[in-house]
Amino acid sequence: MIGRGNLLSAVLNITVISAFVCGCSSRPSERQTLSDLQKWFESRWPNTLSVVEYRQLSEEVDNGKYIVNYKAKVIFLKDTEGCVSTCCGDVCFDKRIEGFRWITKESQNPHIIRKGDLFEVEGRNAYHKNVKGWLRDET
Repeated sequence: MIGRGNLLSAVLNITVISAFVCGCSSRPSERQTLSDLQKWFESRWPNTLSVVEYRQLSEEVDNGKYIVNYKAKVIFLKDTEGCVSTCCGDVCFDKRIEGFRWITKESQNPHIIRKGDLFEVEGRNAYHKNVKGWLRDET
């Protein structure tokens, strides 16, 4: 029969070991990489885009960084302007994201994006490890 002190000690040891293993994973999880991509879109186009499909294509280690190659389908949540005027002319949405390809787009006019328009993006994110886990490198 296990004494109460031994049981408590065993539970505490399992908890500490589990926390260590989870915090020191050998790679960022797919959930984290998806979340990081959604946060990246949200920081640039708030309340406008949502990742509806995501998968990691490959992973590699390069110069101490963990590289995740991915493919995602993203939908527009509302009507929006597709282009921004700059000193050098219009810069349209499809040119601001590397690996961009329209899947469906209601209007052929690049200035007009409608709710429900869908695009696909293939990209890569680099991560580095710190004491808190995996952090996405800002690009």
